[in-house]
Amino acid sequence: MNSKESSIFRVRLSRRAENYIRRADRNTQQRIGQAIEFIRKQPLWGPKIRELKVREGEYRYFLGNLRITYAVNLSERVIEIFNIGPRGDIYKK
Repeated sequence: MNSKESSIFRVRLSRRAENYIRRADRNTQQRIGQAIEFIRKQPLWGPKIRELKVREGEYRYFLGNLRITYAVNLSERVIEIFNIGPRGDIYKK
């Protein structure tokens, strides 16, 4: 394994996130896939990434009108994606 591969995180999707992707149109699915690839490489910082103030240790990724919320486990190198959805509804659990 080279250093590039070791810097990439594994991603786990919640059932809620999987359902959203499954129901989305093909263009939106591709955009979400590209966003997840970006998050896998740089989960903690970037122009579209912000830490949630209300929930410590959780982050959001801006994707147009959509948001992706997730948490990062640095020791296990895993990203847990909780939710994907429209901006107004995403922060409700």
